[in-house]
Amino acid sequence: MRTSILAASLLLTPCAFAQDFGGLADGSQVVPATASTASALISAELRATPTGPELDYFIQLIGLDLDGLQTPGDPLDDVTAVHWHRAPAGSTGPHTLNLFGVPSADDPDLVVDPVAGTLTGTWDDSDEKVNPLAPLTGSTVTLTDALAELLSCGLYVQIHTVAVGSGEIRGQVLPSFEGHMDGDQVVPPEVTTRSANVTASFVSTASGPELHYSIQFFGLDLDGNQTPGDGTDNVTGVHLHKAPAGSEGHHVLNVYGMPAADDADMVADPVASTITGIWDDTDEAINPGAPLFGSTLKLSEQVEALFAGDLY
Repeated sequence: MRTSILAASLLLTPCAFAQDFGGLADGSQVVPATASTASALISAELRATPTGPELDYFIQLIGLDLDGLQTPGDPLDDVTAVHWHRAPAGSTGPHTLNLFGVPSADDPDLVVDPVAGTLTGTWDDSDEKVNPLAPLTGSTVTLTDALAELLSCGLYVQIHTVAVGSGEIRGQVLPSFEGHMDGDQVVPPEVTTRSANVTASFVSTASGPELHYSIQFFGLDLDGNQTPGDGTDNVTGVHLHKAPAGSEGHHVLNVYGMPAADDADMVADPVASTITGIWDDTDEAINPGAPLFGSTLKLSEQVEALFAGDLY
C-alpha cells in the first residue's frame, strides 16, 4: 500500500531562463539513429559576464577514444570530431561550435583528457571563427548568436568517430529539472493541501554524473518540532522512484527517513523546510528489507530515465 501523500515527476523546466544544462548523448538521438552502444554525459553552466555570456561545459565520453591510444586494438571507436549544432531534437542543423577534431578546435579554453575521456572548456563570443570550406554550416558562431537556441532546447552535441563519420552519438542540451509535488499525482490520488517544489541540475564530472537537488516543503514538518500540535504532517520518508507519470515504481534514491538516508551529501533544514543534496554513484546502497524495490541505485544507471521524465 502506498503511504505517501505527495508525488511529482521530475521534469525538464520550460526552456527559458535556465542557467544549468545537461544531456545524455547516445545513438538513438542521431538523425538517422545509429546502433552505437557508446554514450556521453554533457553538463554546462551559463554565466553572464561584463564581456558577454559564457558557457562552461563538461563532456564525459563513455566507450569512445579521444586519442586512439586508450583502446589501440579498436580504431573504430576513435573520435574524429565533436561539434555543437543548432536544431531541435529529431532534426539536424549547422555547427555552432567546432569543439574537437575536424574542421577545427575553436575554443582556446578546451582541455582534452584522453585517459579520463573528458572535454572541458568555455564557449564565449571570442570563439567565433568562419570555416572557409563551409562558412554557413560548419563555422563557430558567437555564444550570443546561439543563446536563443540554448534557452529553447535547440542546441545539441554530436560526436563523430571512425566507425560513423557522420555522427555516432548525439545529445540534446536541455535545461535543469523541476517538479511540483501534490496529492493529485499520487497513485491513487490523495486529498491534501500540502505540497513541495523540486529543482535539480544534472552535472557531469570526471568521477561520474551528479544530480544536485533541492526540495522545498509547504505544510509539512521534517522533524516533528515545527508544528508539534499536528503529528499528521510529520515527514517519515522521502524517496526518488522510477516510473512514468500515472504509475508506480521502485526506489532509485532513498533521500530521507525510512528506510534510509543514503545520500551522504543530504542536508535537511527543518526550520526552512528544505532538503538539499547530491545523488551520485557512491550513494548506491542495498535495502536488505526490500532489495529489489527499496534500494538506492547508481545515478549512472538512471540517466536515461531521468532525461525521459520517468523519475518521480
